[in-house]
Amino acid sequence: MKGVDEDSLEYRNVFESNLIYLGTFGLQDPIRKEVKGQINTMMYGEEDPQLLGDVNDPKPHVIVKMVTGDHLSTATKIAIDAGIIVPSDDINMDDVAMTGEQFREKIGLFEVYTDENNGMECIRFENEKAFKKINKKVRVIARASPIDKFILIRGIQQESGLIGMAGDSIADAVALKTANVGFCMGTGCDVAKDSSDLIIVDNNFASILRSIKWGRAMFENSRKFIVF
Repeated sequence: MKGVDEDSLEYRNVFESNLIYLGTFGLQDPIRKEVKGQINTMMYGEEDPQLLGDVNDPKPHVIVKMVTGDHLSTATKIAIDAGIIVPSDDINMDDVAMTGEQFREKIGLFEVYTDENNGMECIRFENEKAFKKINKKVRVIARASPIDKFILIRGIQQESGLIGMAGDSIADAVALKTANVGFCMGTGCDVAKDSSDLIIVDNNFASILRSIKWGRAMFENSRKFIVF
């Protein structure tokens, strides 16, 4: 109805009265069964991290983080199911999983500027220690915007880290370009594909793991050849 405030109490009393409850249904898109083992292999070198001893204090080969637009509760549950977060009694979820807004609050003020030497967009933190502290612990950033992804990626790169970013939407385009290697799913949009370096045609996380293995093998072989 034109000119009617749909959030007003009067509107709700009229249109939300004499309702009949018919039922409730939910939809679930479960993660693939093999994903947890693949993530554990990527992070710890073993499909079962229990083989490493102290699972709460592992030394990951690759640190996997989830940066998503989903709700925090949804993202956290998926991260736990996938093995990105290892739940324990002493874990502080406030530092491990947070929203994009909370992430920006915790790292403090920052400035995005263009480096005159290489023309790249860089980021300057007012409190660099705050970013390092959050980056060390955070595994999930939910309700994330493109700027949140850029801050995280560029901040890690400026600490000499290498970033592989996987995405499939327009909102991921900037992050895919900023990352050292951008992975786009085969079902992703054209903008994301154009911004990425590799396209995962089978939409399988295992393909990312294989690409890391092959990339490292090629790097080691090239280094051995140069030494030879």
